Amino acid sequence: MRIFVIVVCGLVIVLTCFESTSVNSESSSVLGLEVPSRWDSLNRLFSSKQSDAKEERNQVNYEVYVTPVMSRHVELRAKNPLLSWLANVLNFGGAQSEVEQNPEPKPGDCPKCTCGVSLVTSRIVGGVVADINEFPWMAMLHYRGTFYCGGTLISDRYVLTAAHCVLNFKPSQITVKVYDTREARMVTKAVEKLHGNDRFNLDTFNNDIALVKLQRTLNVKDHFVTLCLPTPGKSFSGLDGTVSGWGKLSNGSLSHTLQQVKVPIMTNQQCKKSAYRASRITDNMMCAGFPDGGHDACQGDSGGPLQVGDANAREIVGIVSWGEGCAKPNYPGVYTRVNRYLQWIKSNAKDGCLCDPPE
Repeated sequence: MRIFVIVVCGLVIVLTCFESTSVNSESSSVLGLEVPSRWDSLNRLFSSKQSDAKEERNQVNYEVYVTPVMSRHVELRAKNPLLSWLANVLNFGGAQSEVEQNPEPKPGDCPKCTCGVSLVTSRIVGGVVADINEFPWMAMLHYRGTFYCGGTLISDRYVLTAAHCVLNFKPSQITVKVYDTREARMVTKAVEKLHGNDRFNLDTFNNDIALVKLQRTLNVKDHFVTLCLPTPGKSFSGLDGTVSGWGKLSNGSLSHTLQQVKVPIMTNQQCKKSAYRASRITDNMMCAGFPDGGHDACQGDSGGPLQVGDANAREIVGIVSWGEGCAKPNYPGVYTRVNRYLQWIKSNAKDGCLCDPPE
């Protein structure tokens, strides 16, 4: 047991912290202090080795958050309510994860719009270079002006991304670039709120999904295009998925052109027979990739979409989450299975307007 005496605003606060001698690697509230230090070319975390490592250590009962763009930067938020309050007073806190209860749009308030329709047809089948007009719903998350994660515009107010892309960030630190089809350029939008799934586990990457609320409503009828949410209850296994984004090139430099790659979507049973431990693959995840490797989401971005369909009707089925390396044989890319979170999305983004799928 450790006792700390701190004076804040004239108040004497006595803090008592109990230590534990072991860490439960399956717990989302007590995480090891081992900080992942490597990111692949997509900014997708090398997380499998982190969760596989089980070692006992003397550990204070804190929650650990890793800032995505600074893998060595760790901030601690106290698990104890009193410590949480103190952390906020001392400005140790990160992004607010709760979303205010905003009113739903009234019938007739939402514009008539269609989701998932590309503005041009694909020029390269199975290639790498893509046209932003093929995927006009693509979003770029910037941390203090530096691009670090991808996202997907799903309504006139919300971008869908990975929870590890927003964890411990403040809205004021993040801006989002989205594609204005009328101006034919990416435009920068301010962020009002960040909402990661409160069940996200940084150790296992389960529930790796988040919503980014923009400060202003977008004109999704004339200027912006959204991607459709996925069909409920469908597995999508056996289909080819397309991953798109501004991933890094083989020389390590950031691509200035949009990249795309097609990958076959596996069943979860097939994925559990890959080189990953079977227990790592949960029902909230899905895998896509070739057995021999060669093509993977390193040509996209962490937080970006895995989508199915054609230029006339696309839907988001996965969010780029984690994996071992890039395009390694028997290590498929792992994605958040979006249709497991449809109710969560609609509950937390109900003040936004969703566009209708093509008829």
